[in-house]
Amino acid sequence: MGPTSQGSEVSPTAQGSEVSPTAQGSVLLLRVQKLVLLLRVQRLVLLLRVQRLVLLLRVQRLVLLLRVQRLVLLLRVQRFR
Repeated sequence: MGPTSQGSEVSPTAQGSEVSPTAQGSVLLLRVQKLVLLLRVQRLVLLLRVQRLVLLLRVQRLVLLLRVQRLVLLLRVQRFR
């Protein structure tokens, strides 16, 4: 009778432990999905920052080219004077 009473005591806890891992698993899955989404958002933010930097560099390059062209034109004008 002792082993059967122990068996009956163990089985409810065994059933409880069977239910909780699935609940824990779903919670962990949600946490992992949340982390994956956060990483994707961070990646997109970084990509946007990089694109912004690239655009800024292109604009600066264009500004420098325009300045050089202006200087070249000024030098040509001075030569003809």
